[in-house]
Amino acid sequence: MWYLRGMSIESVSNKSPKQTALEKENQELVERGTELIGRIEEPIKEMLAPVLGKIQAGEYDLLIGEDASGRIPTLIVGEIMGEIYRQNKNHFETRFIAGRPSGRERKTINNTPEAQERKGENDREYIQKIKRELAPKRVLLVTDFILSGTGIRSITDSLHAENIPFDICTLRLGYPKKKVEREEQLHSSISHGNYPRFGGGEGTAIYNEYFLGGVIKDPEAPDAVHAIRTRDFTPRASAEQKEDLIDDVAQVVTSSPEVSQMLTNVAHEEVKKVAKNILVSLGYNE
Repeated sequence: MWYLRGMSIESVSNKSPKQTALEKENQELVERGTELIGRIEEPIKEMLAPVLGKIQAGEYDLLIGEDASGRIPTLIVGEIMGEIYRQNKNHFETRFIAGRPSGRERKTINNTPEAQERKGENDREYIQKIKRELAPKRVLLVTDFILSGTGIRSITDSLHAENIPFDICTLRLGYPKKKVEREEQLHSSISHGNYPRFGGGEGTAIYNEYFLGGVIKDPEAPDAVHAIRTRDFTPRASAEQKEDLIDDVAQVVTSSPEVSQMLTNVAHEEVKKVAKNILVSLGYNE
């Protein structure tokens, strides 16, 4: 049984039978989601192996995570880097940037070509702000999956334009034979794990559980630099748009803010467990 603020999931909202059934379904979502987070452990090790030396040397002073589905792996990497940097007396900052809508998200509200152009401009302005405030020497960019690279391209284009060196880590790379081509398009080396693809597609299963990270790309603002919190999300789309994007998460993030927050809290506990396991395997935190 999962608990939040001393209450079981059944007691979070003891209203109608429909709500009780919904909360039971939420519990099942938590169990499935945390199982998927556990499966990230080996792919995280694999994707970090090529850059581990740079992490141990403290070369990355900025960690950027792509929201929304990239938040969980970024949090795990952040926990790992945090302990290594602490022991080596180094420091890094963490920032999150919403990726461009991709896949089923492309039909979000107002996702026009003009909005996508603004997204690139907004990301560039944000990277410029980061450069002024932090002056990063090297960035580690983390995402969950790269197929065409569209989701992170405005981020990588901005880093490249601002002459900020960076490396990319991803749980899975679709079509590995095109790795060199993707690296050229994204202006960086790519280190990847072998996280199992989801169903018959090339994506990762964690992509469909992205709400566990506590954020969602705002369907009304595809040009936004940042995602919004799931607990603050209220579906405002038309029936057609809901069918395309929102139905799979609306029941989770709108059943109650407490349930939404509980899902995120449990996921973050799993993040810490996975990070600790990896640190122990590397000889830290024993």
